[in-house]
Amino acid sequence: MSVEESQRDAKNAVSALEQIETGTFATPSWVIFPPNSVRVVSWNINRGLHLDRIIEFLAGAKADILLLQEADQNARRTHHINVAKKIAQKLRMNCAFATEFQELTQGSRTSPAYHGQVTLSRWPLSNCRIIRFEEQTNFWRPHWFLPEIPPFQERI
Repeated sequence: MSVEESQRDAKNAVSALEQIETGTFATPSWVIFPPNSVRVVSWNINRGLHLDRIIEFLAGAKADILLLQEADQNARRTHHINVAKKIAQKLRMNCAFATEFQELTQGSRTSPAYHGQVTLSRWPLSNCRIIRFEEQTNFWRPHWFLPEIPPFQERI
């Protein structure tokens, strides 16, 4: 790979990290009286590896808002599906997916894989944005001396 190709790939990855993918799958309805309570579920879904069981649990939880961490998008290990979109469609909820990083070993140059956070809601989502930590560890960054095993996967 040439230096120019490498720089272009890095620029595209950074651009993808700033985008939020949204989807509207909830059935539109009028809310005449706001609910007196809201059920929220937050869960690290471990990439969506056991997606059918995850969807089954979330459907039974009957939550109004779901906050899901570690969702894959187009990763080889989860059969190149968009985990957030699949859950939103099955549960008929609106969703917003924010990329945390690009998984370099799970996709390809022409079809990159991403990993991120998902917000799902029975109500419309608007003004979605990403708020990143200003300071965090860099243990996940690629290093020449780390093997390509799950704890050390290369990421942007």
